[in-house]
Amino acid sequence: GLMMVLLILPATVINYRSTGKLTTVSTQGGVNFYIGNYRGASGWASILPGTGASWTDNDAYQAARRNAGREITPVEASDVLWKMGWDEVKADVPGWLKLMGKKALLLIDRREIGNNRPLELMTDATPWVGWLMFLSLGTLFPFALAGVWRYRQEKSIWGVAGFALVYGATLLLFFITCRYRTPLLPMTVVLAGLGIDAAIREIKEEHRMSLLTVMVVGLVITLPGWVHNDWSNRAQ
Repeated sequence: GLMMVLLILPATVINYRSTGKLTTVSTQGGVNFYIGNYRGASGWASILPGTGASWTDNDAYQAARRNAGREITPVEASDVLWKMGWDEVKADVPGWLKLMGKKALLLIDRREIGNNRPLELMTDATPWVGWLMFLSLGTLFPFALAGVWRYRQEKSIWGVAGFALVYGATLLLFFITCRYRTPLLPMTVVLAGLGIDAAIREIKEEHRMSLLTVMVVGLVITLPGWVHNDWSNRAQ
């Protein structure tokens, strides 16, 4: 925790000296929240309404300025965009809840979703690492769920699982792409390793049925990401 504060503090101090407002790291939260929650959002594509996928910081600022109806500072623009996002949510709550459900499935999807470039550009150029694309959150999730279940009585397991849950829930507020999901992989790999190890060691013991049941539940949860084609890695 202390190390995190020390890493962030310089940016926070510089932001405060420049704007007079306490901004932890950057002012991108507002625009990311807006493009991830406006009515019609896909839940994964970085598209600014009225501009498209090739939007710039100035485009976001102009959208906020038009909404505010006056000249605003770049820091104020983020606040305005947050409000614009919440206005979109309140305008269609059922639709937003459906979008949140879709983003939850995207979070544990077997596919990695490129942000600005189709990931096939990289995997086709380096086919010897293309198989790593299959080691996604969707593939690891059932095993990770089993790992949490098996060691749920251990306090240490909830440090890892708790961080993953909080971080994952935070992502749902914005939109789901590979670069945002990547920080979840280390925790998921650890939990999945525990689940696989427990399944192998206890395959003939009393825990085997509960572990297998949890894995099946995890597989059912991730199943939509294996069979649906509503989203892809194409650049938007």
